[in-house]
Amino acid sequence: MRNLNRLVVEIRKLISMFGRDNIEFDEEDGLWVKILNYSLRNSKVRYNLFYITIFIHIPEHYDDEQPVVCMVDLDLKMNKGHGWEGLPHTHDKPEWAKLGYQWVCFEPDGLGKSMGLVSFVETIKLYLTNPVKYVDICSRY
Repeated sequence: MRNLNRLVVEIRKLISMFGRDNIEFDEEDGLWVKILNYSLRNSKVRYNLFYITIFIHIPEHYDDEQPVVCMVDLDLKMNKGHGWEGLPHTHDKPEWAKLGYQWVCFEPDGLGKSMGLVSFVETIKLYLTNPVKYVDICSRY
């Protein structure tokens, strides 16, 4: 069972970080959280989009399980100097692609067993700052 009390506290923190108009969530069951209009302008890589939506699935046993499922806009690409290409460590899952998202793969072992929603969002921010560097750093461990 999801710890909805913890989730509400963390969503309040996300609202303080991104603004109320940029956070949507499943208020009834706590199944998901969306960050709308997430800015990519401070990234170290050049993206084809300036703003994206980040969709995070909250695990059924949130408190004992950390969030690991994150989706971003399907058409998000980065430029490494020789044209637009997909982000590293992403996968097109048909069920998400038809909703306009691509799955960003975050391995649970590399995240820490008790990572909460706010920490997971910070990890996503780190990844989006420079996806190539992030994947390179994580592959060393």
